[in-house]
Amino acid sequence: MPTEHRLSAKAFRPQPDEYDPVKDGLAERQRTMDDFLRAFLRLAREDLDAALKLVEPHWPPAKPKVGRPRKTPAGE
Repeated sequence: MPTEHRLSAKAFRPQPDEYDPVKDGLAERQRTMDDFLRAFLRLAREDLDAALKLVEPHWPPAKPKVGRPRKTPAGE
């Protein structure tokens, strides 16, 4: 069944200790997480290098590869 929403949802799974304090702090300032994330995306769209420089010290480590390796190499 196709969605009736104009925009598709994007999902991520932040740690509660990353998400909850920011959500609470934004609420205290009458702001929402949705608007905050959209504002940051707009900043990144306008000046990706500046946005990356801002977040570089907070960049999460690479996730380890999990699961079984492919039986055939990708692209074959």
